[in-house]
Formats: sequence, C-alpha cells, structure tokens
Amino acid sequence: MWQGRCDGLVLAGAQPINVPSVRWKMHPLSLLRLAVRANFEVGLEGGNATGEVELGRGQRLQLRNVTMNLPFDRHVLPMLPNGWVGQLQGKELQLNLRDRTVLQLSGELQLRSLRDGQGSPLGSYELKFPGAAAAPFQGLLNDAGGPLQMAATVVVGSDRSWKLDGRVAARPEASQALQRMLLRLDALDANGARRIWAEGAFN
Repeated sequence: MWQGRCDGLVLAGAQPINVPSVRWKMHPLSLLRLAVRANFEVGLEGGNATGEVELGRGQRLQLRNVTMNLPFDRHVLPMLPNGWVGQLQGKELQLNLRDRTVLQLSGELQLRSLRDGQGSPLGSYELKFPGAAAAPFQGLLNDAGGPLQMAATVVVGSDRSWKLDGRVAARPEASQALQRMLLRLDALDANGARRIWAEGAFN
C-alpha cells in the first residue's frame, strides 16, 4: 500500500484511457492531517508523468512539481478534431483545488509539432503561468515556431472558467487550407493579424 505499482490500469469514460503503469510512494505522516500524499510516476504509451499528489478533506487536490511528456491527441483533449496529434510537455506544474475552486495554478506547458488530420504541420506553442497569490491566474500563450504567429493571454478563474484572447497571423509557409481557416476569424487588423477568442470551463 505505501509503495507499489499497478499495471494495465484503464480509466473508464466516453473514451477510456489505458495507463500501462502507475508507481507510487506514499508519505504516511500526511495521514495525521487526514490527507493522502504520494509521489507518483505514470507511464503511458509514448510518454510519462511524474510529480506529487495530495488528496484531503473538502475535495482538496494538490499537484506539485509535475513534469510530463505525453502524446497530445483526443485522449488528452477530446474536443480536438480527429487525427490531430502532437507532443505535450510540462514542467514545474502546480495546481491546488479545494471544493472545486482553483486556489493555485502555475507552471509551463509546451505543445510541440502539432499536426492536423492530414499530417500538415500546425506549429509549436508555449503556455506559461508565472503564478499568482490568488485567482484569476493569467498565462501567456505564444507560438514557438511554425506556420502561425500567435500571442495571447489565457485567464483561469477560481470557478474553473477560462478565457483566451489574442492575435494570430499566418506566416508565408502556412498552407492554403490553414489560411482559409483563419478567414473564419475577425478581419485583419493594421498589423496583419486576426483576433482569436474563446472561453469555457473545466469540468
């Protein structure tokens, strides 16, 4: 129980997720605070994730020092169009939830070599949350090379709502299909960019 491994784990859902292996090492003293705290290592096909998790009263969930390198597809983000793939990397990720309220959010995510269902490159992107004392938590989203130039902010509220607002423009190497996709956005501004905007909530 205190230190172990589980192989062949399947997380049920609309799209079941197969987890080849999970390792953990618990911190028994956390039980004195009526909490369960453990270091973990999750092995997935094509990637892994490590860090520390703590579960406590009041639906409390804390993730600390999470590092990951995972395939990015519809198993990770079900709203993705079919066939879109990339590699999702994260470091120094921190998340603190209590009663489904976001109390802390910081760290860095990198999406590398994103491709659409036809295999066309869509670029790489970085999202950084520098950390703040309280919500809302504002992250900076920028491209890291590729056919699209992007600069945006991502704001996450304490109620798990999120808003994305920024500008995007096609670089010369962008495919005709990608440029046509951008035509669905707002008109070009004086700098040749279009506004990109979206909002939603994490369940």
